[in-house]
Amino acid sequence: MNGAVITALNEADTIGALVKSLRSQGLAVCVVDDGSTDNTGIIARSWNAHVIRHDTPRGIGRSLVEAWRYAIAQGWEYITQIDAGGSHDPADVPILINWISASPEIGTVVIGTRFVLAYSYQGGSAWRKLGSKWTARALNFATHQHITDWTSGYRVFSRRALLALVDVSYQTNMHTWQIEVLHAAIQRSLTIAEAPITYKAGRSTFRWALLDDLIRVYLSVFFAVPK
Repeated sequence: MNGAVITALNEADTIGALVKSLRSQGLAVCVVDDGSTDNTGIIARSWNAHVIRHDTPRGIGRSLVEAWRYAIAQGWEYITQIDAGGSHDPADVPILINWISASPEIGTVVIGTRFVLAYSYQGGSAWRKLGSKWTARALNFATHQHITDWTSGYRVFSRRALLALVDVSYQTNMHTWQIEVLHAAIQRSLTIAEAPITYKAGRSTFRWALLDDLIRVYLSVFFAVPK
């Protein structure tokens, strides 16, 4: 069986349609309700998602690792990671799974990239888009990779890949955690591929904690000892 993992905070307006769409594709769904004060968890459960409830927010990284552990315990073969707020189109899931299922024996991560097709990245500020592109350039320089979208959270993991990544001691817990996951995958010699997706940028606010996370990730990548 294949499944999808989602972390959600106050996404009552979008979570029902998302879980319904994923379930219609034959996917099992695990939603981590990360401290929502609305009906996010109740709605997700009404569409037959397994819901893990946090009374207070724990963050993206901790929530998704918890969902990973559930996926592994359930024996899921391919695990889709998707945003709850409507930025990711669940119709793209089969595309990502087709890319990863071509090499089932390999521990693989497939990234849904926003920067291959000109129309992929819709909305959002030009600075936000440019920041993601320059982040990719810097990280590719440090790691000798050619990844176009290090910060995309739309991904599919093989079971073997998750087993290699689930027990890593990650330093960050916000959006920059996505960078850490890819760096850990590179260090463990996992195969990384990219497939184009459609992305609708949501609202973004600057927080100093995010900048602190980004600095720590850059330092850990640029000064990492190759394994």
